[in-house]
Amino acid sequence: MPEHAERELEAAAPAPAAPIPAPAPTGVLALQRSAGNRAVVAMLARDTWSKDYRTRKSRQGLSYEDYKKAIGTKGAEKYAPEIKAASQWGGTPLSPVALTRAELGAIVLYEGTDAAGRAAHEKRLDDYLSFINDSFEAMGIDTVEAQSSFLAHAAESGSFAQMTEQGAAKRPYAPFIGRGPIQVTWEAGYIQALAYVELRGEQLEAEAVDLETKTPGSPEAVRKRELAALAKEATTAIKGDIKEAANPKYAFLFSLGAMELTRGVKRSANLKGISSPAFAGNRDEDQWVTNFTESFQDTLDKAPARKAEAEARLKAAEAELAAAPAEDAAGRKAIEKRIKAAQGAIRMQEGAMRDMPSALRGAKVKKGIYERAHKTLSAKAKTAAPPASP
Repeated sequence: MPEHAERELEAAAPAPAAPIPAPAPTGVLALQRSAGNRAVVAMLARDTWSKDYRTRKSRQGLSYEDYKKAIGTKGAEKYAPEIKAASQWGGTPLSPVALTRAELGAIVLYEGTDAAGRAAHEKRLDDYLSFINDSFEAMGIDTVEAQSSFLAHAAESGSFAQMTEQGAAKRPYAPFIGRGPIQVTWEAGYIQALAYVELRGEQLEAEAVDLETKTPGSPEAVRKRELAALAKEATTAIKGDIKEAANPKYAFLFSLGAMELTRGVKRSANLKGISSPAFAGNRDEDQWVTNFTESFQDTLDKAPARKAEAEARLKAAEAELAAAPAEDAAGRKAIEKRIKAAQGAIRMQEGAMRDMPSALRGAKVKKGIYERAHKTLSAKAKTAAPPASP
């Protein structure tokens, strides 16, 4: 059975991404445009790691730098897939990539009834729009399906209201609790997501240099350099303080790094032509988040029987341990190992019975957001598409 709790993110890998259209600079990157901002300059120069990072290694045991070097290379596809713009994988291209405030408001709705809550929701959309757009542009999230998929997961919990996992202080992955609109957990998860963001920034800088060589003064080169600076600023900030992964200025970029490494961008291409995916837990629209191999409903339906089977194994193992000779240390150790495994299986099934109803409710919310996003963005793509040849 797949794990129902937050999972350790799998590694993925970047390769040169497709050139991304360069709209005019937005206010989000004002710090990068202003060389006189001393705080940013000092932070970028520091680029040190917080003491919270104990290993600075990926899930595969690679150092941060070695993991970053592995992204997109031959032999590393399973844990470090390449970075590519969503449109390079397929899907319905969008131009411009940036959402308007009206489009974001049509996609991410306020579900409550009180005026104060609605005002807070609208303010978040106002404040976060440029952060979302800069992140989409930087990471190449340039199709209807990729943007719809990301927003469905990112806006599920109260229109970006929760950037930090609650009640997670005692989780086994603390202090690397879930942060970002699509929450990343475990130190290895942070390391790998950061590697994707930093590498993408380096790619953008290289693309800017190439453009400037060919076309001095190119506005597109200026924009790419701004986005490269944002990626560097974000990775430096999160390296220095893991809580910065929940800072809205960096959080969307951080979560998109995770979407790249878990193949969410690539898999979004498989959603082309699907306006209402099920969000069952184990398909292209959500498996990159859940890592489930079976649906939420199947997991819930099978949990009672699986728990009963684990309880039977536990009872048998406990009886076997009681009858085992005291001098048979190796035999007793093997039995104790089976007891622990059965106890773990019981806890897992209890967790499934506790968590799956919530997952099913969340799936309905995500489905609704995706449907609205797909409708809104498909209309935009159709308007921008060139007329068909006679």
